[in-house]
Amino acid sequence: MAKKYKLTGCARFFIFLLIIGPLVYFGVSYFRGENPVEPVKELIKETTEKVKEKTKDLGSGTSEVKEEDILDGVIDAQKTRIQEQKERIETLENQVKQLEEQLRREQAKNAPATNNVDN
Repeated sequence: MAKKYKLTGCARFFIFLLIIGPLVYFGVSYFRGENPVEPVKELIKETTEKVKEKTKDLGSGTSEVKEEDILDGVIDAQKTRIQEQKERIETLENQVKQLEEQLRREQAKNAPATNNVDN
């Protein structure tokens, strides 16, 4: 005798959602006055076009990219990033020097005044 298969509560819930979800979608679309089948057709059409484009590119061999080209692109991008970081470091170092000089001037300006107060 074959065992009777029992569904768990979670499996029943997923089956319920698989049946009710599309029904609710079509019902709401129809209630709004829209054609509920049209968005589904457009989605299917878009995905098939994308798949055809990708298979066409793969078939023609134009989409083949060499590892060297990829690595060269990555290296160039890293070089530009390094150059940008060096420039940023230089500008920040200049700002630090300016602020240190400003601090020295302020300390020199305030130093004689504090010495007179202590005496």
